[in-house]
Amino acid sequence: MSASDPQDVPPSELQLLQVGRLVAAQGLNGEVRVLPLSDFPERFTRPGPRWLRVRGEPPLAVELIAGRPLPGKNLYAVRLAGIESRLAAEALVGAHFL
Repeated sequence: MSASDPQDVPPSELQLLQVGRLVAAQGLNGEVRVLPLSDFPERFTRPGPRWLRVRGEPPLAVELIAGRPLPGKNLYAVRLAGIESRLAAEALVGAHFL
């Protein structure tokens, strides 16, 4: 692979696009509300690897476990691996989904 291959570049140096913002905790079990900044809902509903940027830190790899749209709101409720409580979810408020 060449030096310009994206797989060779550390995630903190990639040009990752912001696709959502974590705006609030949802419930008591660690779900987070995401304000989408993308027209692709599968970014918030399809399980798999994602990136978060928390308060200007380098991007952090996270695993999206599940996500669902919240009826009547332009928001999604998502569950991330390792986030099991409201307190942990509240600590992520303001983070950017990349």
